[in-house]
Amino acid sequence: MASKFERDMEIMRPIFEKLEAGIEISDAERMIAVSLIQAAYHDDGKIEGIVSVDSSAAGCEFCNMMRKIAAKMKANGNDKHICGRCYAIKGHFCFKVVKNRHELNMAILSEIEFKPGDFKGMALYGLVRINSDGDIRNLTHARNIIRIMNDNPIARFGWWTKNIKDVKEAVKELGKPSNCTLIASSYLIGKPIKLPEYFDYTFTVYETKEDVEIAIANGASGCNGKKCKDCGFHCYVGAENGGWKPGTNIAELVR
Repeated sequence: MASKFERDMEIMRPIFEKLEAGIEISDAERMIAVSLIQAAYHDDGKIEGIVSVDSSAAGCEFCNMMRKIAAKMKANGNDKHICGRCYAIKGHFCFKVVKNRHELNMAILSEIEFKPGDFKGMALYGLVRINSDGDIRNLTHARNIIRIMNDNPIARFGWWTKNIKDVKEAVKELGKPSNCTLIASSYLIGKPIKLPEYFDYTFTVYETKEDVEIAIANGASGCNGKKCKDCGFHCYVGAENGGWKPGTNIAELVR
């Protein structure tokens, strides 16, 4: 008997084939695709109590490019690119069922241009993390994340990304949803990225506890690195609801 994932792939295969052939898919086919996007509730781990809509670090071309850059830097004696230590290609993210499901999510969201209203059926509420695994694959993917947020207004979204270019372009086109906290993840360990346009915070990983303490002394806010609920979900709720002040650099000890 086929697994649920295998069944879902069989349902999506003819839709993907139409897209590859340049054939527009129907409203019904878009709704089928939405129904197969899996949002996972986390009942343990760092993001306990949060729902995530995930991509795939293993399958995302942007992530693969970043890891190649990290490997090249390391070969030249610089091991400070955080993607060279990617946690999302280790541990439970490597389990076949997780990897497959995340890759299907990513394929649907990055290959189909959805329309306003298409994602209302996801019925998301509470706190939602965009990409606890992976990153934004392309501009279509970024646009669709914004549409998910617009179609689920009672949810509050935390969106971390290193793919600044595509996210900025999508926000410029579609606007930034009011229920979104947008966080630019720094590429280099110990070196905060300059806050990009439209973004609320930066997030930077540091090598040692002493480095984190120095960053905090210089104005950063500390991530406990263990449980978001223990700090009050500051990254998600936004400055207007008691989160970090606008422009904050969030400092975490490397995992």
